Amino acid sequence: MRALHPALIRELGVEGPVFLFQMELDRISQGELPAFRPLSKFPWVRRDISIVSDRDIPASEVIQCLRKDLPEAVKDLQLFDLYQGEGIDFGKKSLALGLIFQGTSSTLIERDIETIVEHLTKGLSQELGAHLRS
Repeated sequence: MRALHPALIRELGVEGPVFLFQMELDRISQGELPAFRPLSKFPWVRRDISIVSDRDIPASEVIQCLRKDLPEAVKDLQLFDLYQGEGIDFGKKSLALGLIFQGTSSTLIERDIETIVEHLTKGLSQELGAHLRS
């Protein structure tokens, strides 16, 4: 969203600030409307993991692979670092991801989180040959 330049506002004879935006109707018509979900009363947990993958695999492909199989307990997934250098094999890269976990019916315990991370990394390994950085 952008504000219309004040000189153009005066030229058009419009009072007050004017803001412009663009809508991509084709994307809106193809999208799904979000459904209401009550907020969880249970605490969330952040877990950072590092994934090692081939250097030529885009980070977006790794994230897409993870997102397609995210359990309900994973509320957010963010890439926050990409590292290539000492300690990483030639032709590889390390992607650091922040995962937010939150249970809907109970507080998640460490084992629950470990099970989800194992499930996600198993899928990455099978589809992209990626693995957790040790």
